[in-house]
Amino acid sequence: MTRYSISQPVTQVEAPRLVTGQGRYTDDVTLPRQAYAFFLRSPYAHADIMQMNTSAAKAMPGVLTVLTGADYAEEGLGQLTGGSPVKRRDGSQMYRPDRPAMTRDRVYHIGQSVAIVVAETINQAKD
Repeated sequence: MTRYSISQPVTQVEAPRLVTGQGRYTDDVTLPRQAYAFFLRSPYAHADIMQMNTSAAKAMPGVLTVLTGADYAEEGLGQLTGGSPVKRRDGSQMYRPDRPAMTRDRVYHIGQSVAIVVAETINQAKD
């Protein structure tokens, strides 16, 4: 049978260390002067973002910065590459398109990131 056909198992590179409790997550790491980020996500399945006022969030205690999707793009902070690095049947790399980390002007699904709050503690970022 060919690799990755219907009903064929796909080996997950990270699976052994995760199922044996050897996984290491970002929440396991503590660094000096560490900051915490919280993504504000859309509750709407489809919506236009007309404006976003972040002044109240920026004034909260412990908040270091707030970035909207527009701020993120203006700063040139880059794109995310989606999907796992899976190879096609012929061995070539499967296409993984770049996507913006946050949307600027239109939300396409519930949970899409619209802003990021960076603060001294995770609870300050969530507030």
